[in-house]
Amino acid sequence: MARMYKISQDCTGCGKCREECPSDAIQPQGDVYVIDQEACTKCGICEDACSIDAIFDE
Repeated sequence: MARMYKISQDCTGCGKCREECPSDAIQPQGDVYVIDQEACTKCGICEDACSIDAIFDE
């Protein structure tokens, strides 16, 4: 089963994940960010970039 990265409600909206995402799959939605699963390449760079561990894979 392929990974599916998600951003939890703990997201502070700092934008570090969006800056690091090589596929531009992370976009703002209100005060937080969401991952476009169709654009996401499942590389995990966003998870590593998040300093508060708000990004996880299912």
